[in-house]
Amino acid sequence: MKAKTALLFTLFFFAFAATALAEKKTTFSNRWPFNAAKAVATDSTHLFLGLGNIIRVYDKNTLAIDHTDIAIETSEGITGLYYDSATGYLFVTSGHSGLYRIDTNNLEITPTNYIVKGKDYSEYSDDNSKTDLILPTSRGVHLSGGNAYVAYTKVIPNSTVMSGVEIVNASGSGAMSRRGAADLPGGFVTFTEARGIAVSGSNAYVADYVNGLMKFDVSNPVNPQGTYWAATLTGLDIMISGDHAFMAGGSYGLWIAALADKDWKIDPYENYNGIMKYTDGTDVLDNNSKTINNPAMAASIALSDNFAYAYIIDSLTPDGLSYMKTIDSGWKPSKDNQGNDKQIRNVESGLRIINIVNKEAPVLEGVYNSAIADAYSVCNSSSSIYMVDHETGITKLDATTPASPVSLATQSDLPANCNKFYLYQESHTNDTNLYVYSLESVGLNNSLRILQFAQVGGILNTEFSNINMQSHTTLPGEARDVFVREVNESGLYHVYAFIADGSNGLLIYNVDDKKHISSRLNTSTLADQGLNQAQAIDTAGSLVKYIFVADGTNGVRSINVENKANPVIKGEPARISGTAKDLFDTGNYIYVAAGSAGLQVIDSSDKENLRVTGGIDTPGDAKAVAIWGNYAFVADGAEGVQIIDIQNPINPSIKTTFRTTDACGIWVSQPAGSLNPSQKTYAYIADGTGGVITIDVTAPLSPTEVTGWAYNTVGNSTEIAVNEPGTNAIVADNKGGLTVLAFSDTQATTPSTGSSPELSDNCFITTIF
Repeated sequence: MKAKTALLFTLFFFAFAATALAEKKTTFSNRWPFNAAKAVATDSTHLFLGLGNIIRVYDKNTLAIDHTDIAIETSEGITGLYYDSATGYLFVTSGHSGLYRIDTNNLEITPTNYIVKGKDYSEYSDDNSKTDLILPTSRGVHLSGGNAYVAYTKVIPNSTVMSGVEIVNASGSGAMSRRGAADLPGGFVTFTEARGIAVSGSNAYVADYVNGLMKFDVSNPVNPQGTYWAATLTGLDIMISGDHAFMAGGSYGLWIAALADKDWKIDPYENYNGIMKYTDGTDVLDNNSKTINNPAMAASIALSDNFAYAYIIDSLTPDGLSYMKTIDSGWKPSKDNQGNDKQIRNVESGLRIINIVNKEAPVLEGVYNSAIADAYSVCNSSSSIYMVDHETGITKLDATTPASPVSLATQSDLPANCNKFYLYQESHTNDTNLYVYSLESVGLNNSLRILQFAQVGGILNTEFSNINMQSHTTLPGEARDVFVREVNESGLYHVYAFIADGSNGLLIYNVDDKKHISSRLNTSTLADQGLNQAQAIDTAGSLVKYIFVADGTNGVRSINVENKANPVIKGEPARISGTAKDLFDTGNYIYVAAGSAGLQVIDSSDKENLRVTGGIDTPGDAKAVAIWGNYAFVADGAEGVQIIDIQNPINPSIKTTFRTTDACGIWVSQPAGSLNPSQKTYAYIADGTGGVITIDVTAPLSPTEVTGWAYNTVGNSTEIAVNEPGTNAIVADNKGGLTVLAFSDTQATTPSTGSSPELSDNCFITTIF
């Protein structure tokens, strides 16, 4: 851990309403990148995976990476893929960045986009002087008859949230152009959230997370009309086969509906306050159609002639039941012979293969659960099924025998990982936003991303994602660590990112313009001068004349960076025992997490003559270190957290150990907010596969776990930071991306600025600030 405790990143985080919780609690708040239900698509030879701002291309048969990443300019990330076999184009939706079209015949690297606009405000209001300046967020795409049908969600100026479909002329190879758009408001609640789209004949169907299935008449592409929405409550993904629609209904399972079923009439701009009517005036919802009890999440679906493939997220319910709904006329759940809802047992996260020959009586034929965690996207090609999850990555299955699907190949190298990050809020420039400088340091395409936390209030905000990507650049080495600081140069402040790039040494970038990362400033990375295992960077100085680099088995180096174009190694490296993996600079001493050699201490009072003064071995693999008061807290891998007395830096001593699964990162602080009225000190642990845990270290010799302030993240947590009030944590979660968690307490809650419904872990409209 770097000396990041000086960063008081307070304003950006979420505020939560006081609730009658029974105990301390940790909940998911947000993630970048967003997990799209249609994140994967295939052509005859390739598999395309869209995650974050990257489309990664794999060999369809072996899942080996087959091409340079295709990077697109987007703030929210990729929200949907659709491959059109007739033209060879891959269509990509990407939030406010709209619709991209990529020619897969030559895998164009710099695609151009079409900005989805949605309906003009004048189409809602008689006041034509007003214009709709808020761009919709594009959430899925379907190709039919040369048109691209894009599902979107938007806020119009009167704060109404709408979901809809925009029709784009995508024929030929010329520029795409708008044909028409239509949308519908929410029904059960005052907002909507489109997740997917499918087109059949003259109708487009949008799966909406909050309100269910929306139907649009697109017979006239220039003037489409929103017609109905069906009271299914939840829609995450939708596909159509023949005369039936299949929708992944989240906790409501898999919905199957005949497209010719009874319609519902709604006023396109009237909220029925949760009560929708049939055209004959009767209620859509009755006791039979709302008796679902939070089963597993159906997140994504794929179809073949006779089978539906439903990707299921872990169930959190005590009864362990997953529900598959067959909808008869009126969208009421079909019943078994005893009059009960149809049920499927065994809801461990993974794939369900369902025989749909008889739509009124679907049969579960196969289950695949092996090593699947937080599944979110699935597609099929011939007899092969491709699944994406946060633990395994991509899994290819042979489903020739549906009852016994067999794994053929896996690929764990996914784009848009987050392995290290640095939080920074500038204090001397006019930019008051909080930025996360995030490193992807696993696989072939390592990179730096700058992400911004938007400071907005309420769910009805102008940005549908609270974490927005600003820019991205690939890095030549391994992207091990990043450090950011403002520097006063002749009275002007500039912001620089310093990157420990593994075998490629040190990289320095000017990041004044967050939207455009500059070319690398330093001509020499110093790798040719021996800086070839750069693992971590830190400095306690505000002037940033010197930085210190943990250089693996080479020890720790001091580098003068006054001249950003020509950094200079000063003195000999401090050759510690073990491998320098992380460091914490206190001004006069540098404390080093040294792998098998535990904690090593370096006297840094002379910045150009670093001197090893002491150390102590730890029983595990020291990966990270934080300093608080007279103690060093060492993340010691499988041996947990070592609490070490450093009152005498020459002779540190282990005082106690707190066992964890795989301590990789650590943050120690005393939250200043009302969440901590007793002024306790906490250590927050990024515990690898164990997720996040919190330890009360107010009495360092008697650490205790804080019950409730723990969270099993979907990936492999490697680094953590906590805001000043102690209400939120940011976690580098490897394949799980950059994850934001929220801490709450019955006895001490922070003031609320609003509230929002609880959405799924891969939500796009997220909890409020």
